[in-house]
Amino acid sequence: MARYVFTLLLFCLAIPAFGKIVDSNGNPLPEVLQILRLMEKSTSYKVIPGASAKELTSVLQEKFIRPKGAERLAPASLAHYHHLMKGLSQGNKKKIQALFRKLGDVDPVFPTQKEFDFILINGSTVQNMRKRIMFLSDAIRDGKIKLKVNTQVVFLDGERKLFPSENTENLMNPAPYPIRTGWEAPSQLPTDEREAAELVWNELDLTPALRAKQPLFVHAEKKLTAQRAETEDCVMKWASQYHPQPGTALVVSNNPYIYYQSLLTKVIFKKMGLNGIVLESLGSGTQTGKDTENVDLGLMLDNLARTFYTLTSIHE
Repeated sequence: MARYVFTLLLFCLAIPAFGKIVDSNGNPLPEVLQILRLMEKSTSYKVIPGASAKELTSVLQEKFIRPKGAERLAPASLAHYHHLMKGLSQGNKKKIQALFRKLGDVDPVFPTQKEFDFILINGSTVQNMRKRIMFLSDAIRDGKIKLKVNTQVVFLDGERKLFPSENTENLMNPAPYPIRTGWEAPSQLPTDEREAAELVWNELDLTPALRAKQPLFVHAEKKLTAQRAETEDCVMKWASQYHPQPGTALVVSNNPYIYYQSLLTKVIFKKMGLNGIVLESLGSGTQTGKDTENVDLGLMLDNLARTFYTLTSIHE
């Protein structure tokens, strides 16, 4: 246990401070415990004072993780989120959102440095991929990120059948983002995230410095028993196939997933012996509307559970 806590401490100190969930001793932050206390009625779980991160992980997995095999916005997942929020007052929902903001899962995130050897854009839904690319493009335009001659843009996309919402209209219209002048749609529209990632990149009107870069599209395959490729599959394929050299890497995502995907990337690098790559993160914030707050908060709780699982797997 002592070795585990020491490893956890060192690991947490190496992660940027924007999204911590444990303190320097490896104990869950007060904000995490407050969220659990506010959720006691919905989960029938009583918060145990002094519970460790490892002890909380099993509870979070049991209570907050969406149904196994279900996508984030699948009907079963939506029902799960609404069930979690059932009986919760409007005031307590606002408190939970405020606590997630303190944990770093709501507001935009910017790195502490400007230049990077690698920029890792995480694949997602078509709309999320657009959001991530354009936030990066705007950060470069505004001088918050500076591309070097040898900066490599890596698109960590993976095998996934597109959702019904990712239809022809959605693929052809990048609104609210500007479409690239002269862009022409391919003769056959994507049916998979790997194809969609390339379409999204090509159709957007990017700042010239970013447009000049030709991304490396990783195109990871899913595991045989999985419905789609996960972040882990994408990062592992890039790391194992392209053998990145020590340097700095910027993980591009959007909240509430920024800290989780940065942490997961670091865990994978550690397991693969890539300890010479220093990670930072960039991503847009998230907004919770009254009509969508049950789903928005449910996604944050699901993500919190996955983050704790990732964090406590470091010692394995």
